[in-house]
Amino acid sequence: MPTSKGIRTVANTAAMQGPAQITAVAEDVDSLIPDAVAAVADLAKVAPLWPGRLMSVNADKTVWRNIDGTATGWKRIAGGHELSPWGTTTPETVDQPLFKARSATGTTNAGGVLGHTFSTPFPTACDHLSLTLGNQSGVGTAAPVVVDGSVTRTGFQTFWAGRGASPVGVFYLAVGH
Repeated sequence: MPTSKGIRTVANTAAMQGPAQITAVAEDVDSLIPDAVAAVADLAKVAPLWPGRLMSVNADKTVWRNIDGTATGWKRIAGGHELSPWGTTTPETVDQPLFKARSATGTTNAGGVLGHTFSTPFPTACDHLSLTLGNQSGVGTAAPVVVDGSVTRTGFQTFWAGRGASPVGVFYLAVGH
């Protein structure tokens, strides 16, 4: 049942039932938030505007922020950088952390090492990497460790003691810039 803002809700406190309900809510939200335009020139036509509104441009896969709430107030956000302070027309680059949270799965080599490449490398470096085990049937207490010196802007390696040539998987959180 749509609310006054046009987004469906689930009656009472029941959890959503199945993918169809979740998809319907996602479509409602998507229809209310025009978050992408085809080309940079189309940014001038975006409405409503407010300082801080983000839009992506499909043609060149960039992200833009409106800094003053006007049709000419769009500034491109360079990868890993943000515009600041609000209300100015001069971009100021400030390092902002980038986060990657995914899983790394595959078969280790004979020595028990699994390499993982980030789908999109960090622009400069990966500063932090945390691992979390998922459902590791048959692994027992053998947890992976990050191979010393293997963390780069493009990926990392894990060592699995006693798991040479074995299928393994781990969840990770990587923070970089």
